[in-house]
Amino acid sequence: MAHRDKNDNLFPNKERFENKIDPATALFTALSRAMVYSRIEQSTGVTAIGNCQKCGTLCIGKIVKEQLVYFCPAHEGKNAK
Repeated sequence: MAHRDKNDNLFPNKERFENKIDPATALFTALSRAMVYSRIEQSTGVTAIGNCQKCGTLCIGKIVKEQLVYFCPAHEGKNAK
């Protein structure tokens, strides 16, 4: 249930609608983003994954003013207020 692109990257693939793989794709995306964020920022060893408070997109949680908040890259920073 995967195919390769021209750069030899593997991607999940569904042959029929009944074989839907959207939850698996969401999990892979979340895990890969968590790994990237943990390398960029000082990691505490704990990663919180949840839905953006603005649009519902799966994203990495951050602690802001002693509170765990979820904002996707499109809503981080000044738009998250």
